[in-house]
Amino acid sequence: MTGIVLDTKNREPVVGAHVYLEGSSLFDVTDADGRFKITVNSIVNVPLVVRHITYQPVIIPNSFTSLPDTIFVKEQDYSLS
Repeated sequence: MTGIVLDTKNREPVVGAHVYLEGSSLFDVTDADGRFKITVNSIVNVPLVVRHITYQPVIIPNSFTSLPDTIFVKEQDYSLS
């Protein structure tokens, strides 16, 4: 399972995003190009989660059947009211 994580607004790679299969110890952290690779031994029906402190989390429910090559993340709004 491989892919790339990009910022929705500027299409730049997101470095240091945690990408993991929910409820498992299978994960990776995106590199300088926003790329990740998770090695799995069998197909499991769990969501793929992408998290980064600066961005809103992304959850892909059927990661083995509908994983896009590129995952776009939106910036988190931390405005004070």
